[in-house]
Amino acid sequence: DHTAFTWTPAESPTVYCAWIAQVFLYLLHAAGGLSALFAFRYGCLLFFVLAVWYQARLLGVARHPLTWLISLLGVLMSQNAAYIKPEIFSYVFMTSSVLAWLRIKSDGEKARRTCYLFPVLMVLWVNSHGGFLFGAGFLFVMGIGEGLNALLSPEEAIPPGVRRHFVFALFLSVLALFATPYGWRYPGYLVSSLFSTNEDYFRVIE
Repeated sequence: DHTAFTWTPAESPTVYCAWIAQVFLYLLHAAGGLSALFAFRYGCLLFFVLAVWYQARLLGVARHPLTWLISLLGVLMSQNAAYIKPEIFSYVFMTSSVLAWLRIKSDGEKARRTCYLFPVLMVLWVNSHGGFLFGAGFLFVMGIGEGLNALLSPEEAIPPGVRRHFVFALFLSVLALFATPYGWRYPGYLVSSLFSTNEDYFRVIE
C-alpha cells in the first residue's frame, strides 16, 4: 500500500514479458544448478562462434585470420548481452536471425522454408526478452532493402518465388509481435518507453 512516506508508486505501469526465458532458466537451474546455467551461458557464446564458422566455411574463408579476428571481437562485444538473464535469449535470437537471412540470400530457390524461421523466432523472442524490438527492426530493414533491390538491383534481389514467401513470413512476424499475454500493450509499452522521461517513477505523493 502507498503511504505518505513512499516515493515509488504503489502500482507500476511497467509491462515485462519474459516468461519463456524465466521458465527455461528456472528449469535449467532446477535440473543442474549454477553449473548448468554457466554451461548454458558459454553455450550461447559458442553458438555465435559456430554460426560465424558455418557461414565462413560456406564462403570459403573459414581459415582466414580476419574471420576469426572478427569472431573474437564479436564475442568480446557480447559480454554485456551474455549475462544469465533473459537478455541472453536476445543474443541467441539475433544471431539466429542474421544467420537465417544469410542463408536466404545464399540458397536461392531453396530458401523458401528458411523464410518461416523468422515468425517462429519472433514469437519465441517476444515472450523471452524486450530485445525483440531490435529483431523487428532488423526484419524491417531487410524488407525495405529487398524491396529496393527488386526495384533497382534485380540481380542482387532474392528470387521472386522466395520473395513471396519472405514477404508472407514478415507479415507473420508482425503478427507474432502481439502473441503475448499482454497483446498489443507489450510492444506499445516498449516503444512508448523509448520516448518517455519516466517522470512517474519520481512523483512525490502529496
